[in-house]
Amino acid sequence: MKIKMNKIHDESIKGRFFHFDNCGHLYLGRHQNDGLSFTIIDELGDIRVILRC
Repeated sequence: MKIKMNKIHDESIKGRFFHFDNCGHLYLGRHQNDGLSFTIIDELGDIRVILRC
């Protein structure tokens, strides 16, 4: 699955991205020192965190 993330243009939260899909999921992405982390939150409030190096 390919997701187009929207970059947040604010210096205080530099390196963070977000995306909403049609199923009510919120995807939050963040650059880290050794890779990326993604947090997926569904409309029921369930949260999954994925770390990628």
